[in-house]
Amino acid sequence: MRRVDFCVLFERAARELDVATALAYILARRHGLTTEVVQQYQARATIFRRIRPDVVILPYAYHERYNNHYLMRWRRATFFNLTWEQLFYPGVAAAKSPHGEFALRHVIHHAWSDAYADLLRASGVPEPHIFISGQPAYALYQEPYRRYFKSRSQIAQESGLDPARRWVFLPENYNWAFYDDAMLAELRRSGQPAAQVAAMREVVTTSFEAAMRWCAALARRSDVELIIRPRPTTSPERFRMRVEEVVGTLPPRIFITVRDTVRDWVLASDVVISSYSTSLIEAAVAGRPSFILEPVPWPESLHSEWHALLPHLRSEEEMVAAVVTPPEDGDSPLARWARSALMSRGDPIVRIADELARIRAGSVPLPEPPPWWSVTPEARFGIPPRLLYELRRRFPTSLWPPFRRVDPMLVGDVAAAQGVPERVRRWGPILDEYLASVAASPAAEGSSHFVSGSAGPPSDARPRSLDRG
Repeated sequence: MRRVDFCVLFERAARELDVATALAYILARRHGLTTEVVQQYQARATIFRRIRPDVVILPYAYHERYNNHYLMRWRRATFFNLTWEQLFYPGVAAAKSPHGEFALRHVIHHAWSDAYADLLRASGVPEPHIFISGQPAYALYQEPYRRYFKSRSQIAQESGLDPARRWVFLPENYNWAFYDDAMLAELRRSGQPAAQVAAMREVVTTSFEAAMRWCAALARRSDVELIIRPRPTTSPERFRMRVEEVVGTLPPRIFITVRDTVRDWVLASDVVISSYSTSLIEAAVAGRPSFILEPVPWPESLHSEWHALLPHLRSEEEMVAAVVTPPEDGDSPLARWARSALMSRGDPIVRIADELARIRAGSVPLPEPPPWWSVTPEARFGIPPRLLYELRRRFPTSLWPPFRRVDPMLVGDVAAAQGVPERVRRWGPILDEYLASVAASPAAEGSSHFVSGSAGPPSDARPRSLDRG
């Protein structure tokens, strides 16, 4: 078994893998530390025989039910939560706030903003376990990170799109229209009122159907390429079927794909439209005109503060006019808000890497290892909790046979894990010169810019605070 400094668990490759591989490269290049990046659901079949990490980096940590195999097997590691979802509308805020002993007391939480740090404090997370850095995905739209992504000409050639047409990108987020009954039950169990869940299901489904009719009309124009990228949990086949149920045969200029990432498409497109997707913030940061589609009024449970900083398109005519007429150049209110609220402390990717190096060195306060009962989910079939804990800790793959099929919704994410070494390598020519010019970011709040310098690797000696057996 190999001992590694970090293990990054990712759920969705499209959302997380660019940042995860950049962190792995920076940790190695800047600090001499080792990182394993794995798909969290599929890796548990073999990973416990392969590695033992000192720090486990989670995609989220709302409670102990997620990732409990890792929490039980690696209970004495330090857990760091990248917290990939932080901009909540009221309809999911209760379900996605940390609760339970493990999430509140035994994890270091990464916050994009002071506002989210306040939510963590209000939930009961101790101040030393909150690290504020900024949204790492937004840094990917800045130099030098944006050089990592495909050019418009390359995407056009690979996808058969006409680069001379106006590219309109719709990163789909009509999640409530696609949630199954099990997901709705999980949201209710996590604290969302049943009436609120039902109302959001209804209004989002109605909005989805109206927006798809608008999109079909837009795609009949000869000067537009409409690219729709379904959410990671919705397959292109299922999405296409739902759209065809609404509009019939699709116009030829509608291109439904999960090929290439949201970042590739944002940077390559002329205009970005969506519902309440935070991809609209990414588009604004990238300097792309962005608009919210709102065919029907939303309930308060779907509103977020940043929605007011974007134009809302409430009819088919408004949408067509907005996307085919080039808007005036200039910095958008949403881009200014994002830089002020979510990007004001400097490069968040480098800051996270530097903080992880400090965690590994034991030079910042670390949570105590969680007690066994705090990482053990409620047992089924009357199994005593302690017995369940010992079974999963000692035989973590006993319920994970090698012939078990990959969840169809995770096939792309599992496949993406195979390309991690190459994705890490690709960061080298892009980041080496930049990293040589960036000083070590401070452990405290620090300045919002960097000066020349470089951080050396921590001592080879394993600090007592991390040597937890």
